[in-house]
Amino acid sequence: MENNIISIPAPQPFRKRVSYGKKVFLMGLQCFVLMIGALIVYIISEERESRLADVSQSIREEWGSVLYVSGPEILDGRKASLPLCPESYKCDINVESKLLHRNIYEVGVFDAEVNMSGSFITNDVRSAGDSVKLIVYVNPKTITGLKDVVINGKPYKWSKSSDHLFAKIDTADLSDAVNFETSFHSRGSGGISVGEWGRESEICISGRADNPSFGGSDIPDTRLIEGKNFSACWHNSNDSGYADRNKTGFVRVDFLVGVSLYQKVSRSLKYSFIIILLTFVSVLFIEIMMKHPIPLFNYFLIGAALVLFYCLLLAFSEHIAFGYAYLAASFMTVALISGYMWRMLSSKKTGMAICVILTGMYLGCYIMLCLDTYALLFGAILLFAALAATMYASLRIKQ
Repeated sequence: MENNIISIPAPQPFRKRVSYGKKVFLMGLQCFVLMIGALIVYIISEERESRLADVSQSIREEWGSVLYVSGPEILDGRKASLPLCPESYKCDINVESKLLHRNIYEVGVFDAEVNMSGSFITNDVRSAGDSVKLIVYVNPKTITGLKDVVINGKPYKWSKSSDHLFAKIDTADLSDAVNFETSFHSRGSGGISVGEWGRESEICISGRADNPSFGGSDIPDTRLIEGKNFSACWHNSNDSGYADRNKTGFVRVDFLVGVSLYQKVSRSLKYSFIIILLTFVSVLFIEIMMKHPIPLFNYFLIGAALVLFYCLLLAFSEHIAFGYAYLAASFMTVALISGYMWRMLSSKKTGMAICVILTGMYLGCYIMLCLDTYALLFGAILLFAALAATMYASLRIKQ
């Protein structure tokens, strides 16, 4: 009698068909949930930037804002008389920029040395009375050092008004041609604006500053930028010895602030969804090719590490340079996720693969942050390359 033996097939690893459509849908929901965390980091960054703006405004109110210089001119005190402009006017300004710190915040300001010289033709004002008034328009509150004005070799003391300096000149000291010279030190921030005042004017602004931008009524006749050193000169001619100040041109140098660390963090957050999505896709392909199921909770932990990167970046960049902060935050994130994948799948090769993928993504993101004009072009090419790699990797998946 033959015994009927029922054979039980041996279990086959990972034979059960996994509903990847459902898993991809749930991963998409996780991405949107994780973006709430990224949004919280963005709000924190905006609040810190708003605090920086308040601190900057407070420092500028104490130190000084844009330095406006206009003049000199002579007023003879007679009603309906126009101010007398110099025949020739030269203004040299030397700028030295620096950073002021308050707690963790820093604001760019500058010290400026202003030197003025020139000459007047004073035939019409010598008979105006015992004295005339020489005026230079500048905010006296920002002046830290003031030298006498020298008229034909004779010094006169400056007096301060609400918005200008003035000196009373004895008409007895005036001749047909009057030469003058003076200088003062002033503080400011943001930029310098100088009026083109006189028949012939020459204005030169030079010094050390980050991101100088030249403008005003005319472009500079000469300009030079070498590293942080810059110089620019303007020459102007005016046919009349009397002028309306409201119609007079001006030259200007603005010291641009550039992109703040908070703006860089905010810009990097714009790429957070793409980085989370590409990381999830990479992990999913690893799961399929290794035939090792990865729970959705593990995907969420990986996504949480990717969101935490931006919090680390924001915290580090307030204390060290943004480049070093980005390097530290990305190194910690890549090391954490790579080690986690290595231990979870017991595969050193897998850990190294995800390390290379994440390093490439963070490097590409940093390059886009550094670029300005070509950021969109580089980002489009990078996304195309990622899509192409994903498409060809999917060909290796066997159903």
